[in-house]
Parts: sequence; C-alpha cells; structure tokens
Amino acid sequence: MMFPYVPVPEYQSETVSVFRGWQPDEATCPENGFTLMENGCGQRAPGLCTRPPRQTALTLTNPRGLTAHSRLCWVDGDTLYYNGKSVGQVSDSEKTFVNMGAWILIFPDKLRFSTVDQTVEPLEATFVTTGETVVTLCRGDGEAYEYVSSPTAPDDPKAGQVWLDTSGETACLKIYSAATGLWSTIESTNLKVSSPGIGENFAQYDGVTFENAGVLNGTHVIAQREKDSLVIAGILSNTLTLPIGVKLSRTLPDMDYICEYANRLWGCNSEKHEIYASRLGDPTNFSCFEGLSTDSYTVTVGTPGAFTGCIAYGSSVVFFKEDVLHRLYGTLPSNFQMVTVHGPGVKNGCAKSLQNGSETLYYQGPGGVYAYAGGQPARIDSALSPLQLQNARGGYGRGVYVLMGQEENGQSHFLRYEEPNGTWYREDDSDVMDFAGMAGEVWFLSRQGALIRTAAEGSSLLLEGPGGEKEEDIPFCFVTGRLGMDLPGQKVYRRVQVRLLMEEGAFCRLSLSRDGGEWEPKGTFTARHTGRFTLPLIPGRCDTCRLKLEGTGQVTLIALHRLRERGSDL
Repeated sequence: MMFPYVPVPEYQSETVSVFRGWQPDEATCPENGFTLMENGCGQRAPGLCTRPPRQTALTLTNPRGLTAHSRLCWVDGDTLYYNGKSVGQVSDSEKTFVNMGAWILIFPDKLRFSTVDQTVEPLEATFVTTGETVVTLCRGDGEAYEYVSSPTAPDDPKAGQVWLDTSGETACLKIYSAATGLWSTIESTNLKVSSPGIGENFAQYDGVTFENAGVLNGTHVIAQREKDSLVIAGILSNTLTLPIGVKLSRTLPDMDYICEYANRLWGCNSEKHEIYASRLGDPTNFSCFEGLSTDSYTVTVGTPGAFTGCIAYGSSVVFFKEDVLHRLYGTLPSNFQMVTVHGPGVKNGCAKSLQNGSETLYYQGPGGVYAYAGGQPARIDSALSPLQLQNARGGYGRGVYVLMGQEENGQSHFLRYEEPNGTWYREDDSDVMDFAGMAGEVWFLSRQGALIRTAAEGSSLLLEGPGGEKEEDIPFCFVTGRLGMDLPGQKVYRRVQVRLLMEEGAFCRLSLSRDGGEWEPKGTFTARHTGRFTLPLIPGRCDTCRLKLEGTGQVTLIALHRLRERGSDL
C-alpha cells in the first residue's frame, strides 16, 4: 500500500522591523506606519518607542510668552521673570521676544531686559521741554563759535576768523586763511540745542525727531549730548529761541514681525510694505541715515500681501509672505541686496513655527510643513496628509523639529520630526503657546500655564533649581496600518509575534481588529525586568487586520513577525 501525497501549505514568513511613524490617513497608511499614535518617538529608530519623560518646572497663572537666553525668561500676567525670579513689569499681553547680545527685547511693549544687571528699560524715549529752547551755532564738540554775521566779508580779516555768510538763500559758515588770503567753507556745521533736561533721555548718535521746533522739525542725529544740551548737524543765520513745548522723540517703527541678524534688529510692516533694520548694535535707533556702515536701513518691497514672519537664516535674513520669500543678504546698508523667491511661504498665524534646524529652515506653510535650504522650499509632511494645521508653533533641539498645530475644529497635535530618518511622530494634544531652547535643550509653555522641559535628562542648563516634577509611567498607544494589503483575498494568519523592548515596570496591552471590526483584547504583559519580550497572537482567517499596542512606561516596538498562508477570495 502506498501513502498518498498530501500538499504542504505554502506559508509566508515576513518581518517588519522599520517603522515609518504617524500617518493618520487610514487609506494610505502602510503596514509599517501608524494611524493612531500617542506619545510616540523615533529616538530608537528604526523602531518605535515611547517618548522621553517630560519635566514640569512650575505652572503660571496667566502665561504670556517664553524665550531662552542664558536662562529661561517668561511673562506671567504683567510680570517678567528671568531664571525664576521676578525682574520687572510689562503689559498683560502675549509677547514676542528677540535675543540681541546681553539684551532680551520684548514686543509689543518695545522694552528691553538686560541679562547682566537685571533691569528693564524702554526702547523708545520722549522729552517735552518745560522752558525756553535756545539754538546756537557751535563746533562739533559743542563749543560756541565766535563769528561775524553779514552778507559781505569782513574787512581786514585775521587768520582763523569765522564769518557767517548770509548773502545767499542758505547761510554759509566760512573761515579765513591768511596763507591763501581766501575764505574757505566749513562743510560740517553744528547746532547746540539747549534746554533744561533735554539730553537726559537720549544718547550720543541717537536719531531724534523734533516737533514744534520750527525750522528744526524733522529727524536729527545727536553728535554730542549733555544733560541740558544736544549737538546736531545744521546751520542758522541767527540764534533761535523756541517757546515751551518742543517735543523730541526716538521711536521704533510699528513692526509686525521681528528678528535679530548681524547685530541689528530687523522687522517688517505689512501696511507700508516696508522692511527695517536698526542701527548696528543699537535696537533703539531706526532713523540714523548718515552714509555710514552703521546706519539704519529701510526698503520697500513690491510684492502684494501681508508679511507672515521673519527669521535669520545662514548669512541672510528672510521675510515671508504666504506665497513669497524675500531673502536679504549683506553686512551693511551699502551692500544689502534682496532676492525674491516666489514659492510657499509661512502660513498666516504660524510665524512662531519658524525654526533653524541642521542647515535647514522649517516652518508651517499654507499647504503643509516645509523645509527651506535655499532655492525652492520643499514639503516634508506628505505622510501627514490630509492633516492641515494652523496657529503652529515650533522648536528645535538635537536633530528634532517639534511642532504644535491645531486643526480647524481646535484639536491640537504635538508633533516631532526626526531629521535623521525624516519621520513624523505624534506625542499628544498639548496646546503650546511658545517653545524655547538652547544647546539642544527644549522647553515649552502651554496655554494652560505649564512650563515643561521636553526631555528630563540630567539638570537643566536654562533654569536653576530642582527642575520640578518628572513624568513617570508615560501612557502610550500605537495602532498599525492594515496588515495584508499586499495580497488580495483572505489570508490565514498562523502566527503574529510582536517583539518589544521593555523597561522594568512597563505595561503593554495588545488588541486585534480584523477587517475593520471591533477591537479584540489579546492579552497584557508587565515587564518584571528590562529586556526583550515577544507577545504572540493568532489572528486566524481574514483579509486585513490591525494591531493596537497601549500601555504605560518605556516600550520600544522592535519588530512584527507574521506567518501566513494564502486563502480563498471569499
């Protein structure tokens, strides 16, 4: 008797060990992607792991803004804090900060805070005279001239004699040379403006605007300054006396967005379509135009639409509209040049998403998240389609671009983009007001007031003290894309093994959904020690299936192994 031949089923053994992060569209998510993710991270790529624990330093009552200099600086209501200490008063409004040298500039208040002596002072200054103002001709150092004023030259002049020639429409100051017997024009003439306290609020080289000052109305640069007098460029045919009420002011233009580049404060105004730069090293002066390398700078752009953000990038500063990038190069006004790029810019309301990464600029644009490295911006969030975010904020540290944005329904998403593998991960629904960071350390301030460090590793460089409460037992949830889409018809899954790396005390629950059905619990596991563990399950016969891993603690998904055979089409 001969034994019959029995066909051996053709099993397929497959392993997925490279995971592609969060891809919320179920229709396009591959089987190594995840349609639902809570507290995911790619620090152990190509695996998927729980994000690092955070650390909550404190909770603000009325959060208004956060930045990082040598230490963290924030605003709670109308109080400014630096390194946890109250250092001054500001207005109760949402803030924008710019670091410039040892100063932190605060807008829209137009204040600056010194990180050296812990003082707050205004960027603008105003003075109104309370007594008569006397204006006389003087030398550059403020010393008064001894001169003769007449339409004709003095008879028998002496060497060095000064004559104010009033014969023309504009007076001209001249000096006599005995060697040549000629009168030479003094090209640079100055006026001394004297009034009690007139110089107290201003500094040398300030650009000051005069009002109610007759022929002096306009902007002048202060050449010399004393408590009761100012020296400015100009000439008069006679000593001028002005009544009480002369107003002097040093103001900043109204700027929608600001940044620092090349030791200048830069800003833009959408209504006037103008870009501004302050005097070199001096964020208080935008009206100094003397033909010097240190001058202020103003330029008008011809593109329509409102500005949506600005940031220093490489050897340039970039001003954005929603469909235009204005990139300005140079180191001084005489060589500033602008290059205009027509392409996706920053989405309105997302200026705080702008972040410099590793040689790349990241931001939220009208159609998604973009990376700009020169040339045309490239979209990097195709995996997140059709997700559209608004009110985005961004931060960067150690190769990770963190981004918080909201959908139209108000749902928040706290995301992280891992530069090394170009993958997006979703952490949670934290609603962030500001990110701040330095030297790889990233903090954020939530709209609920929590001041949080994104990775609680060691002591903080930006905030002295114990650092606050560190998270424990972080909850996580990962739902895979549909397994089995590579083959049509039914499959018989003989075995699926989920390979995990778990730290001691971590807990995981495994569930299965077949052909879009309800979630079926398949088991739970708690790690008694740190190590690698395999969780098995048998899906049985189905077309497609999905896995859900949820639990607490530090868990890394290393691989998915599956053994299956082809079934019928029914």
